[in-house]
Amino acid sequence: MYFSEIIRSMSDQKSLRIIHSKDASDIGKVAMLDPGIGVPVENTLYFGYAPRIDRHNPPEHCILTAVQSDEEAETLSSLIPDCAIIAEDELFPAINTALSLLGQFHRHDFYHELMERAKQSKSLAEMINLAAARLENSVILLDTDYKILTRSTLYEITDPLWAENIRQGYCSYRFITESENIDAVKNAPATSAAVVVTCYASPLRKLASKFFLNGKRAGFVVMLEKETPIGALHYKLLPAVSAAVRDAIIQYFPYLIQDEPTRAKYLRALLIGAKAEDINHLFGDLTFQPRLLALCVRSSRPSDSKGPGEDILDQLSEILPDVTGTRHADCLAAAVGMDSGTRLSGDDIKELRNLAVRESLHIGISGAFMDIGDFAASYRNAKNAIDQAALYQENPLVCLYDDVSFYELLGAADAKKPILEFRHPALRLLNDYDEQHQADLYATLEAYIGTGGSVRETAEKLFIHRNSLGYRLSRIKELTALDLEDNDTLFRLNVSFHIDRYLESKKNS
Repeated sequence: MYFSEIIRSMSDQKSLRIIHSKDASDIGKVAMLDPGIGVPVENTLYFGYAPRIDRHNPPEHCILTAVQSDEEAETLSSLIPDCAIIAEDELFPAINTALSLLGQFHRHDFYHELMERAKQSKSLAEMINLAAARLENSVILLDTDYKILTRSTLYEITDPLWAENIRQGYCSYRFITESENIDAVKNAPATSAAVVVTCYASPLRKLASKFFLNGKRAGFVVMLEKETPIGALHYKLLPAVSAAVRDAIIQYFPYLIQDEPTRAKYLRALLIGAKAEDINHLFGDLTFQPRLLALCVRSSRPSDSKGPGEDILDQLSEILPDVTGTRHADCLAAAVGMDSGTRLSGDDIKELRNLAVRESLHIGISGAFMDIGDFAASYRNAKNAIDQAALYQENPLVCLYDDVSFYELLGAADAKKPILEFRHPALRLLNDYDEQHQADLYATLEAYIGTGGSVRETAEKLFIHRNSLGYRLSRIKELTALDLEDNDTLFRLNVSFHIDRYLESKKNS
C-alpha cells in the first residue's frame, strides 16, 4: 500500500493531517520510531515522536506526534517524502489500524516485536508498555503469589481495587482467595489461552493469560478492559504477550521468578493479610523460635525503587544465623529467631550498622514478639522505626522500634486530643524563665531526666561543674516545686520532654 492509501483508511483518527505525500514507495511494514534504530528500513511506515527523528538519516514514511509548530512541520516536510502528524492520544490506535491494513498484526509478529523491545531496552516495563499500546488497554504482570512484577503506564488505572494493588505492589490475601474462587479462574485451562474474568468488587472486566516456566505456572498477564472493549484481537494477542513474558524472563530477567523456601512463603502470606490459623495447614510443620524480632531492610538511596540487592539476605544470615526473609514491596522483610533475651547484642547492632553503611541501607528492628502470627504487625513496627527515627535521630541506619515507639504513640494520641494537654506545666515555666533570664534550666532538667538522675553524667553531658549543676537543680525545684525523688514525677517529665521533641519534629517536617 502507498502512504496516501493508508492515510485515507485512517479516517477515524480525527487529528491525522498530511503535511507531505509523494507516495515514495510501496509500504509493507510498520515500526516504532525508537532512538538508535540505525538506518531506517525501506518500505516501512514509522510511527513515533517528532523529536526522535534523525535529521541526517530520516525514514521515507512517517506518522509523527509531538510536532510543536507549523515551522517544525514545514521542516519535516522537506526531510521526509511521506509525512503526516497526529495527536498523541490517537498515535497508538493509528498504529494498530496500520498494522491491520498491512496484515502485519499477527501473533507471531507481535511476539517477536515484544521480544525485540525487551532485548533493546532490557526492561520488562518497556515491553509491557508496548503490549498495552498494541492492545489499547492497561496491562499488569503478576507472579503466582499475586505480586505485581510490572505494569503499563500508558493509561491511568482508575479501578480502585487495582489501583490499591498497584500502590501496595501486591494483592491482598483476601483478594487472592476471592479471585481463585471465581468460576472463570477455577475452571481456566492449564494453558495460556486468554480468559475473561469478572468480579463484583471491580467495575472492569479482565482478560487474563497464564505464563509458564519449566512446565509450571509462573504468573499471569492481565489486561483491564477500559480504553478498548475486549475483542477477538485481544484473545489472539494476549497469549503472545504471555509467551514473550516467559521468554524475556528466562533470557533477561530470571531474578524476577525465584522459588522461595517454604518459610519465606509463609512470611509472605502473613504480610499480605493471611491469618496464621487459616494457612498453617498449607505449610506443614513449620517451627520458629519462641522469641522473635522482625526486620525491615530498605535502600537509603531515594532513587532506588528496586530495593535491597539480592545478596542482602545472605549477608544478614552471616550476622544473625536464624533469619528468614522475603521481598515485600521495595523492602526485605525478615524474621529473626532469638536464642535468648529479647534484644540484639551490641555486637550484632554494630555489624548491622556496618552492613547498612556498606550497602546503603536503612534497617528497622521491631520489639520482641512471641508468636509468628504477629509477624506482619511487628514488621510494620520495624518499618515505622525507620520512618520515626528519620524524624528524631540524625542519619539513622539501624533503627530500633523500642527507641521510637513512644513517638508513634504520641502521633496516635495527637489525632484524639491535643498533645500539649499531656505536657507537664513545669516545662513551659522553665522555657519562659530561660527566655527572660538567658538561663539553661530547661536543658539542665532534660539532661538530668535523660541520665536517670545521675549528677555525674548530667554534669559531664552539660560540660559544667557538679556544684553548678546542684545550683541549677535547686533553682528548678524552687521555681517549679518539683519533687525530683518521686518516680511518677520523673516519668511524667520524661514523657513531657518526648512530647516537646515530637512537636518540634512536626514543626520542622
